[in-house]
Amino acid sequence: MDAQANWVRLWMLIGCLALTGMGCTHVISDTLRQQAQPPVSFTELRTNPQALKGRTVIVGGEILQTTNLRDSTRIEVLQRPLSDAEAPKLTETTCGRFMALCKEYLDPAVYAQKRRITIAGQVLGTYDGKVGEADYTYPLISCEETH
Repeated sequence: MDAQANWVRLWMLIGCLALTGMGCTHVISDTLRQQAQPPVSFTELRTNPQALKGRTVIVGGEILQTTNLRDSTRIEVLQRPLSDAEAPKLTETTCGRFMALCKEYLDPAVYAQKRRITIAGQVLGTYDGKVGEADYTYPLISCEETH
């Protein structure tokens, strides 16, 4: 009985270690993570996106709308804080919205409203739009990688 109990404990330990290791996996490539150093806070990005133009950032949140354009896709995202692995956290905390501009066609059924997304890319500047009837200036980010 002791041998069987030891095997069960061993497999439980292996399972826990495997799950722990999976939690540390980053969703953005090492190359882009290095380019995004030192990290830029979303508050800083939202305050002055023009000053950060050309800088690589990693941002994420919840998709609000996906719009296919003639030769690209624009995604409106409600920013959420990222975990250590760059995945958007399930929280009510947000510092605003941003727009992502992806060079390729992205299916709105896949990039659907309320889906979480992480984007690594360069700050392109701003996008002027509306939230309801209010004017809103979004930081605009290119899509180098999405997850």
